[in-house]
Amino acid sequence: MKFMVSFPFRRKQWSDGQPPRHRYQLVGILSHLGSSTISGHYISDTFTMEEKGWLAFSDHIVTRSDEEQVLRKRKSSAYMLFYTQQANLLHKPRTNLKTMGDRAFCAAAPSLWNALPDFLRAPQPTDCFKKHLKTFLFNKTFGSST
Repeated sequence: MKFMVSFPFRRKQWSDGQPPRHRYQLVGILSHLGSSTISGHYISDTFTMEEKGWLAFSDHIVTRSDEEQVLRKRKSSAYMLFYTQQANLLHKPRTNLKTMGDRAFCAAAPSLWNALPDFLRAPQPTDCFKKHLKTFLFNKTFGSST
């Protein structure tokens, strides 16, 4: 049984048509490799913040991967998808003007905050936040050394 599955890594809202209040991120994929439902092998891909990337688990073998590889390899074998709700998001008010309204602090600040990764939005002391934010922005601008 082979079906191509299109799945998003990040999702702002589901199909209820309401304004997005939550964002979701794909953190795990359970895949079935095999020609039938009664035979085959299960593989798990998991996103970890510690590794800042994807790990593929196949029995006792663990390998690193990235989003492109995961999407390409699991497109036809994804069996179950696991999403997590991203926390500590700020509400962005609706604005009437696209040009000036979205630039207003009350609209721009929540957009910038919500674009930060979870580990930065997590509650932490101010000095730790500043240190992590500087490191994040430096790596985003100049590329990570790892």
